[in-house]
Amino acid sequence: MQKLTSAQTLHIITLLDSGLSGAQICAKTHFSSATVSHVQSQYCPNLPESSGGHPAKLTTANINYARCIIHMGKIDNATQTTQALQDITNTPISS
Repeated sequence: MQKLTSAQTLHIITLLDSGLSGAQICAKTHFSSATVSHVQSQYCPNLPESSGGHPAKLTTANINYARCIIHMGKIDNATQTTQALQDITNTPISS
């Protein structure tokens, strides 16, 4: 592994501070994910770690609504629950 110059390290730190993910920085700078991770751990240890995955489609309120209509007997199965949630959120959801 080639040692980073001060300018390269500063560039990665700037991108990290701007909120880009490690993968986005790798794509933009062509440095390996290990290099970006090393710079982050050494120079930006207080930045929040990504939890990974994707954002949830349903809010807590949506989930509570689904529980409520199931408990009240208005919904009989997962397909009906999915349809009710899709109608509320206007977002495609799989059962």
